[in-house]
Formats: sequence, structure tokens, C-alpha cells
Amino acid sequence: MIGLIGNEIRLKLLWLFATDDFCVCDLADILQMSVPAVSQHLRKLKDLDIIHFNRKKQTLFYYLAPANKKLVLHILELFPETKKINYEIKVS
Repeated sequence: MIGLIGNEIRLKLLWLFATDDFCVCDLADILQMSVPAVSQHLRKLKDLDIIHFNRKKQTLFYYLAPANKKLVLHILELFPETKKINYEIKVS
């Protein structure tokens, strides 16, 4: 797990998931990345059961898997620089 979340983008994703649930489009806006690029990072986290998703109509909202939430939050405490993420969700 440590090797997988050692990536800066995935650390930022986990930090965001520690605060709320997000859809891919919002994450792409926040991280200023393309939707496919964000989706690849989400797939890697999902494959290891670090995140789960809920479907609301046609949109998937991702969140930390309850079984791993405590461990992920502990790991994030070891990387305080990830809290410096500066984001703003653009409302259309």
C-alpha cells in the first residue's frame, strides 16, 4: 500500500477523500488534470480496496473504504505537506 500511495497525486486524492466524497470531474478540476488521468489513479486505489464508490444516477462518487480509513488517515499524518493542497471547485 505504501508504494502505491507514495505518488504525490494519489496522496492528494487520499487527503481529499479524508474530507469528503468526490466525483471524477470535481477531482479533475481540483487537481487541474484530465478526467482520464484522474481515473487511472482512482483505478489503482480502487483495485487495492483503498477507495470505494457510490453511484448517484450516472455519476460515481468515490470515498475512502471504511475498512482502511483509519490506516489511510494515519499515513496521511506522516505527510503533512499534502494538506497544503490549494483547490477550488469550479461551479458552472
